[in-house]
Amino acid sequence: MEYYKASHAGWRKPIERVEVERETESSVFIKDRSGVERRHAKKSGWDNYFDSFEGAKKWLFESALNDLERAREKVRQSEEILIKYESLEKEL
Repeated sequence: MEYYKASHAGWRKPIERVEVERETESSVFIKDRSGVERRHAKKSGWDNYFDSFEGAKKWLFESALNDLERAREKVRQSEEILIKYESLEKEL
């Protein structure tokens, strides 16, 4: 059966079509180059497997939006710290 592997890893294609031999609720089984069946978690830190291209694309997009929101929050916090440090006065 055809699945789509979505990956955050910058050195890989963001979405890659893969042939799944079998699946469980939480795993897919894919044959490697030597023909050995390997288990992969459907959801992990870097790769996620979807039964549709649209599902894989949606996950990548939502993940990137979450990353962007976290980065914006970090910038906001850093700006507050800079303002705090700028207003420091020498204590005698």
